[in-house]
Amino acid sequence: MSENNLNNSASFKRLLRENKQLTLILVDIDNFRNINDSYGIESGDHVIVKILQTLHSLFLRNITIYKLESDEFALVNEDNLDLSIAEERAKLIISYFNETELEIEGELEVKVSFSIGIARGRGIEVLNNARLAIKELRMHTRGTYKVYDRESPYIKKIQDMFIGLIKSSQLFLKIR
Repeated sequence: MSENNLNNSASFKRLLRENKQLTLILVDIDNFRNINDSYGIESGDHVIVKILQTLHSLFLRNITIYKLESDEFALVNEDNLDLSIAEERAKLIISYFNETELEIEGELEVKVSFSIGIARGRGIEVLNNARLAIKELRMHTRGTYKVYDRESPYIKKIQDMFIGLIKSSQLFLKIR
């Protein structure tokens, strides 16, 4: 798989600007920095390529894969994929990589795990919600998934914090 076959963060941002209804499975590699620090950046790049190849083989239909940050991938469905199906796909990713070591350059085997946030929505909101799901998940564990829930105590706490900052004039909203 070449870099040219990748959908990158710029094309993902263009998709978000279209403001379509999306189902997003945001996949973040747990402790990826440790792979780069332990084995080198070149080996880390090989891990990324192996992960992308595997994700492409697992999701040939109805999902478009975007590489975002160095350790983050967006799996996007534009057909309003049911959240239960998105959860099944997250479970598939987790179970596959729990059972598989990635062979790098024929000599090194690396285990990877993921924290996955799932959200449905439009525009930048769907990305923010998936990232919030991962943040909430990582407060307790890693290597699993969480569906964004606007009613969760974590989300309520963040909303209350922002409301408090606005009321106390410590946070100003600038509207363009």
